[in-house]
Amino acid sequence: ALPTLSIAAFYWQVGHWHEFWHAMVTSNLAKGGIGGKGFRGGGIVLRMAPLLALAIWPLFSSRTDARARAFLWGWLLAALAGFLSVPGFAIQYTLPLLVPLSVAAGLTLGTHPRRVLFGSGLAIYTFFWYHPPTQEWSRASAEAMNTSAALIRRHDPGGGLLVVDGPSYLYSLSQKPFLSPLVFPHHLSNALEADVSHLHTNAEVDRIIARRPGVIVIASQPYIFPANPYTRARALAYAKASCRTKYVVTLRDAAQRVPFDIYGDCAGSDPSIAGPK
Repeated sequence: ALPTLSIAAFYWQVGHWHEFWHAMVTSNLAKGGIGGKGFRGGGIVLRMAPLLALAIWPLFSSRTDARARAFLWGWLLAALAGFLSVPGFAIQYTLPLLVPLSVAAGLTLGTHPRRVLFGSGLAIYTFFWYHPPTQEWSRASAEAMNTSAALIRRHDPGGGLLVVDGPSYLYSLSQKPFLSPLVFPHHLSNALEADVSHLHTNAEVDRIIARRPGVIVIASQPYIFPANPYTRARALAYAKASCRTKYVVTLRDAAQRVPFDIYGDCAGSDPSIAGPK
């Protein structure tokens, strides 16, 4: 707890306790739940099935030191409580569970008589779920990102960059400053994130558009689901009315090829372009 408490004390001392508490606690609890929880929950269980199976033995075996077993149970239950406290069941929320499960599974792989068989089974099962990218795929991905960054730099008349439903790394790669504290695409483009931050989402979108960004990057088709219809409609209305050039670049995300529209040379003719009410 000491690192977290130290960081919290810093934010309190500099007068930003509210933002810290909101970001760390209340925003997570305010987030809306995602549909299809059963499907996602089943997918999480399938992905973690080998670790769950390997962790059972040390958690219940009398061969495990009693203090170690109690510690693992406490750690696992605390991680489970954290996982269940946030709606949505996104796959990355299982990360706190992976650590105690991996420690428990390590005891099985280190001491169980059939540890070689179990370890082989874990490796084979994992292979079917995770496919590391090839060098060719990684190179093509980097080239597409560099192409996008070059287009952004070339076609920004000075208003800056707004990434809507796209990779936030483009800000850094194109050396463009943020137009809003809400940098990650989900903050503005995901309906579940609406009004979760300390800023009203639709009002923040209007404020950004009023600044007349010079370049807009947006997925050709909604990529973040469920999409925030106001954000997408507002950004596209501005882009189509105010931007003189448009490029389509296919970026690679995980194992997918995703086309993104890059609207450039945006003059920002009228920041009050109507969006949906």
